[in-house]
Amino acid sequence: MPTHPDAIGYIRDLGHTEGIPWLEMICDLAASGTTTLSPIDLETLVQLFTKQASYFRQPAPPAAAAPTGVAAPAPERLEAIGPFNGFKRLNNSLAASFPKRATIVFGANGSGKSSLCEALQILASSDAPRRPLNDVRATGAASPSFSFRFTSDAAVQNWTSTVAYGVRSSVVKYFDSGIAIHNITNSVQPGRIIELSPFKLDVFGTVKKHCEELRTELQRRQGENVTLLSGLADQIRTKFESFDGSVLAGLNTPTLAALQSEINLGEAYTEDSELPEKLKKKDELEKAISEEGLKLLKGEAAAMKSLHGEIQPILSAAEKLVEIDPVAQARVLKAKEEELEILAKALIPSGATLDKLMALIRPANEVRNLHSPEPQECPLCKQALRESELELFKKYSDLLTGELDSLITELRKQIETAEKNLKVISDSEPDEWAKDSVLAEETIDAVKMSGKAILTRFKAGEEIDQVCKDSVMAIRKLSDGLLAQSEEKSELIAQALKDRAELLKQLEQVAKECQALLYAKEIFENIDLLKDTRRRMRIATFWDGSIPNFSNVLRKVTSTAKKAHKELVVDDFKNRLNAEYIALAEKNMRAFGVELKDVGGDGAVTVDHHVAGQRIDSVLSEGEQRVHALALFFAELETCQQQVIVFDDPISSFDYNYIGNYCNRLRDLIQAHPNRQIIIFTHNWEFFVQIQTTLNASALNPHMAVHVIESCTAIDAYSENIEELKADIDSVLAVAGEPTKAQKEKMAGKMRRLIEAVVNTHVFNKQRHQYKQKSQQVSAFNDFTKVVPLLPAEAQTLKDLFAKLSISEHDDPRNAYINTDKAMFQTRYDAIKMIETAIIGRKI
Repeated sequence: MPTHPDAIGYIRDLGHTEGIPWLEMICDLAASGTTTLSPIDLETLVQLFTKQASYFRQPAPPAAAAPTGVAAPAPERLEAIGPFNGFKRLNNSLAASFPKRATIVFGANGSGKSSLCEALQILASSDAPRRPLNDVRATGAASPSFSFRFTSDAAVQNWTSTVAYGVRSSVVKYFDSGIAIHNITNSVQPGRIIELSPFKLDVFGTVKKHCEELRTELQRRQGENVTLLSGLADQIRTKFESFDGSVLAGLNTPTLAALQSEINLGEAYTEDSELPEKLKKKDELEKAISEEGLKLLKGEAAAMKSLHGEIQPILSAAEKLVEIDPVAQARVLKAKEEELEILAKALIPSGATLDKLMALIRPANEVRNLHSPEPQECPLCKQALRESELELFKKYSDLLTGELDSLITELRKQIETAEKNLKVISDSEPDEWAKDSVLAEETIDAVKMSGKAILTRFKAGEEIDQVCKDSVMAIRKLSDGLLAQSEEKSELIAQALKDRAELLKQLEQVAKECQALLYAKEIFENIDLLKDTRRRMRIATFWDGSIPNFSNVLRKVTSTAKKAHKELVVDDFKNRLNAEYIALAEKNMRAFGVELKDVGGDGAVTVDHHVAGQRIDSVLSEGEQRVHALALFFAELETCQQQVIVFDDPISSFDYNYIGNYCNRLRDLIQAHPNRQIIIFTHNWEFFVQIQTTLNASALNPHMAVHVIESCTAIDAYSENIEELKADIDSVLAVAGEPTKAQKEKMAGKMRRLIEAVVNTHVFNKQRHQYKQKSQQVSAFNDFTKVVPLLPAEAQTLKDLFAKLSISEHDDPRNAYINTDKAMFQTRYDAIKMIETAIIGRKI
């Protein structure tokens, strides 16, 4: 009992049990009938394969409803084949028609039956015939060809040696001794015999196709990643080629660990590292170890010291102004003066000012202390002071001893100092600084710009804002830097003069440190490039480790396909084949000793037949082998698509019982498949009669045509009815003028059969046949009482007539009726009828 009714269940089991999301999606797609992956499907599968997405199990697809109201395909029939031209020994006029569902063609050995069968086999099989198709006995014969027509053909078709073999293989299916031998000697593919479409086994091919398509896409992306990774490695090597011996300068097939280490270096680098200072120090050391460089150092040290001195006046003045802030101090001075004026307003005489008053009392205070007049007398005139005068002196004292006066005095001094500093700044000329200096232009320009900023920002009456302060800080920084550099250069000069070897050691160490920092800086500046390379390397590692696993998946798909094929197809095939054995031999395979052994196949199990481990053809008799071959063929007929089935001498080596079983099986086939056309060729008269009897007994005679082929020249419907034969002959003789060569051949055949029918009917009471092989029936004694012997003259006449109406050789013009005219045929016909009349007259 199969696990599932069709392959859909097997393929879904495979997808759900393997735990591989992308395989599960592929199996679900195949199960739902998706035979072509859309770009979205393919991208989703890639995401699942790379673990960038998750997959949710899909529900089983609904069972497809059986189609209703579907019209059956129009029956295809072989209507006619022939005439033939240069085809073996068949006469050029030979043509066969097949008007009924079943046609039985009898032909003795050498009658052309096998040649006619070979023409049908050419239409049915794509294999070239092993035997020559042309008439090898004829010289200069035309290339073999023949005409044919099926019901679907709008016109008669022609086959020549230039046309492919098997042009109607989809319509015609053929069985002969060659097919029988093949079925016996070769293993069987049940999928060729069992109709596979109901089992939906094609889903396994769809799954493999989807897997291959996914693998192709992954390999494409893998190749694309390799190309991109190679390009990134080239870029890295180019950017780091100046760092000879570094990891990145020689990057060919990097490891993730090595690349990660370099990325860490770049991420640790910061802009405020010691690189600028170390580069500067390296440059200084390189100068100090040479005579020319030492001279340059001395010049630079002197120039820096000189420039430092040039900017000091403006720097000091600006810093003083920032400290004083003259505009703010002026505002304070004005406020204090107004306050003092209010205080002294009551003391100022008419027409005087505060300054004049202060000019009076200050010297007076020096002569005599106005702060404590005693003993209440005027310190100047010694006169006694009244209460009002004492109050006035007290106010003078407060005016002199108050803080306002000293504060106002100090403010005026600071404002005066600020004015001097502003004068220093305004008189400065930064453009004249560092004339003919050996210092770098950028250094000089920076200092000059700072000086000009001071000139711009510090002007009389303008506020000291943050911009002013920033400009002061900037020029202070430059000044201090110049001083520090000057001192460093002076120290380096002194050291160079003292110990050059030590400087060389320092230079070597600093150079190494600079190289390391420069390398880290380069990595920092190209960190995105390195990270992209790292990402591509991780992708490459993933591809390298994952894509080869497809072979395991495909093997599992094949294994599941074989399991489904065996459970669904092979077991059905074995049951069907066993049923055919019973139909043909009335015994099952076990009774014959035939066993079927499953052998490997790519998703489809092949069956090897044997008897106790031996080949069938080495154990079974010829008849038993033919039973096996026919059983396979009939099993295949149950589901094949071809509608025209041809049997060529199928019962060779069969005994009477097997022939009877075969006739019954053919009858069943004709009844079960009314849309099929069955054509049977045989040279066995016993089978010829028995198959007609079997079909007639099943009321199939309206659908059966019986033909006889004679001497490779004529084929016509077979009849032993004397009146039917006479009617056919009379119809030809009644035609005006001479009959055609084809009509003569047909008429000669009818007359030969008429001779046989007259003798069989009237002499032997229908108990004698021309080709009968089995013995007479012992139960027909009563029929022999009516036997009428031929007279010697009648026998001689019939013998002569039969010889004249027969063709012994194709190319003998005397026997091809070329010189036999209508009158001669009439004479022969009349002679046959006269003998018939005489025999009837002698009956008791």
